[in-house]
Amino acid sequence: MVSVRQLFEVKTECSTRFLRLFEGDKNASRAGQKGICSLLYNPEDLPFTEGGMVPDLIFNPHGFPSRMTMGMMVELLANKHAAVSGEFHESSTFKYGEENPSVDHFGKLLVERGFNFNGLETMYSGVSGQQLEAAIFFGPVYYQRLRHMVSDKIQGRTTGPVDPVGCLKRSLDLDKLCGDWCL
Repeated sequence: MVSVRQLFEVKTECSTRFLRLFEGDKNASRAGQKGICSLLYNPEDLPFTEGGMVPDLIFNPHGFPSRMTMGMMVELLANKHAAVSGEFHESSTFKYGEENPSVDHFGKLLVERGFNFNGLETMYSGVSGQQLEAAIFFGPVYYQRLRHMVSDKIQGRTTGPVDPVGCLKRSLDLDKLCGDWCL
């Protein structure tokens, strides 16, 4: 026999999540573009697009040519179209060539959806609301946080007096203990 209480018994499960994101945490894209979180902003201070989208991550554009991670830029174009259309794309290196470049293919798809061919968007300052002078390369890219986090490394940092002459800022106690061979 089932009681009324058993029929209407509601079980609730509550889980909490602690977002561990600090300045100094290391991230990487699929293309191997690694970087350190150098500054955390409030979302309302970040630039936004005409449609109101706010970036989660902002890159220094000078890092792309020297590291030659152009696959990440192609991934951005493909992901931007996939997010709007709901289609899946294969953007492997072997599908496209010099006769049919991937940038042209995804650029044409973006134009069909009303976006810029190159993935650029007009953005506005989150602080003043004024339009930014440069067009920004904007879109979704898969990024993962690496296990090199500042909060995990904090126990390895030295405390106490440091050597003012040494550029490595080693602890004076460590120098006394190890000698010259201990860096």
